[in-house]
Amino acid sequence: LLPEQKNILKEFIVSANSSIRLRNIVNEEMIKLGKDISALKEKIAQIDAVNAKQFSGQSEKVNEELTALWDNWSNQEKIGGQTDIELNKKFIAKLKKVVKELDVDKKTLKEVQFKIEALVLQHDPDKLQQQLNEINATLNKLKGERAQLENNLEFFTDSSAENPLYKNVEKQIKSCQTKIDKAQEEYIRLKQIKNANQKLENQEKEALNENEETQESDAE
Repeated sequence: LLPEQKNILKEFIVSANSSIRLRNIVNEEMIKLGKDISALKEKIAQIDAVNAKQFSGQSEKVNEELTALWDNWSNQEKIGGQTDIELNKKFIAKLKKVVKELDVDKKTLKEVQFKIEALVLQHDPDKLQQQLNEINATLNKLKGERAQLENNLEFFTDSSAENPLYKNVEKQIKSCQTKIDKAQEEYIRLKQIKNANQKLENQEKEALNENEETQESDAE
């Protein structure tokens, strides 16, 4: 072939390869779009199905049913972006509405609502971190108040144990300690949720890396 013919052939090959790559990209996007539409329909159907769900009247059983519902929801194909965020909000709102209308005692209702909140935080890291920051600030404030009250006791002598003011300070310390204990329990609960989230995130990253390595190996 002449030099000019060789150049033309090279340009044709480059153009043909570009066309093939473009076609492959279009095909991949069309497949993804089809999956997204299917996932959207399935998620909408699940949201609608929450109304028809018949929960039992026992706290432990309801929590198991809620977890199963949430796990099924979470295992659905992800669409991504704002769409998933809005769908999650609708699903959560529907769950809360149905649970609020359950014919159960107040204790059971509170436990179930507590369970829903935990499930929500597992899928909302920003809100989880915000609550952690708030409860940590509350703890620091309460501990400061307790320290100040304990310092106030030093102004009383040992013989002033029956003093009304002394008793009042003691009462305030006990009340403050009760608040600290409750806040500490909440902080531990939130930290456990965060640690579980991080563990799951690490597992997902490892699975993704393994998948990418497998694809690269197959491509070679």
